[in-house]
Amino acid sequence: MAASFGQVKTITAQSFCLFVLTINRMLASTVFKKTKGTGFAYNKALKTTPFGRSDAFTRGGFAIMPHATAPLSLMLCVSGKLKLMSTKIKASKGDLFSIQLSAETFAVGQIVETVGDLLYLVVFSQKFESEIRDFNIEKMEIALASLSTDAKIWHGHWPILGNTTKNLNSIPKPFFKVHFYEEDQYFIESLTKDSIRPALDEELSKYPNRFSITPKRLENATKAYFGFETWDERFNKLKFHA
Repeated sequence: MAASFGQVKTITAQSFCLFVLTINRMLASTVFKKTKGTGFAYNKALKTTPFGRSDAFTRGGFAIMPHATAPLSLMLCVSGKLKLMSTKIKASKGDLFSIQLSAETFAVGQIVETVGDLLYLVVFSQKFESEIRDFNIEKMEIALASLSTDAKIWHGHWPILGNTTKNLNSIPKPFFKVHFYEEDQYFIESLTKDSIRPALDEELSKYPNRFSITPKRLENATKAYFGFETWDERFNKLKFHA
């Protein structure tokens, strides 16, 4: 008969790490399952977790949590029992997230739209230190924008700060040119693919091909924009154009 966890007298560091990794992979639920990671309910849930802060405050009509380092996937209770926490967070339209620039500095991004399995993300041109103060989302200028995946949010590398959708309608959405090979013709397609029309000749140089990048590249471009890394010419196409 297999021994229970309480019967194990000697646990090596290697075996413990393997145990943690195995259980962590099996964990299907998330800490924020009921709160969906947004708004007041999200902050309330954070207050009840070992890594949550109880000093959440509201700016501009939506909840903002003080910046915290992520991810946190495992916490041990003082009782000696194992308590596993999943960092897998479902991204939602309107979510505001942070991108770490240095130990004390971070940038803020937002999910503007969901397009299939991709997200249209923007990064604002203002950086913050330690915590967000006097944050007015409607007056924030956008520095970078691109389609990408939710990997950095899902794994907790870009912590969710709050959620608001009141500014989304004012953010211009890009159009892309797409080539239909059967007709051998270019079309202009909206971000969400719900609008398409034949392209004019002069528009072929105006609109880019539809593309997406990895979250890591967007993070690198963000660091380069704020002077923490060297700017790469490939980042030019990520610059936001109103």
